[in-house]
Amino acid sequence: NSFVRSMWLNLKRQLTLWRRDKRVLIANAVKNIIMGISVGGVFFQTDDVVSILGVLFQGMLFVMLGGMTTAPAFVGERLIYYKQTDANFYGAFSFVIAKAVSKLPQTAMDCINFGTILYYMVGLAPEPSYFFTF
Repeated sequence: NSFVRSMWLNLKRQLTLWRRDKRVLIANAVKNIIMGISVGGVFFQTDDVVSILGVLFQGMLFVMLGGMTTAPAFVGERLIYYKQTDANFYGAFSFVIAKAVSKLPQTAMDCINFGTILYYMVGLAPEPSYFFTF
């Protein structure tokens, strides 16, 4: 298979697996909403510059740590990956690219759920351009 075809097939597979795991999708949405409300409640309608920097730090930290929860799943998928690459199903680069691209929808949903709640609870600038920059 060519690189593009291998990447496309891997991407379709990863997105199918992601869509089928409803439990994880719901749990992530609930986690992001709860964390958005809790962090937003701590910094509710603040005007202090140091507190706003704290909000930005908390937001980035939450997104980064939330991404780290996917690491154990990679360990479980490693055996499948080894089996399929040994059989020359696809190359490593096409698998990695497809895996990274397939994580974008979940990351976008995490950021939108958490970020929207946090942004408006903290009372940051209500203009759309500032919101999308955030």
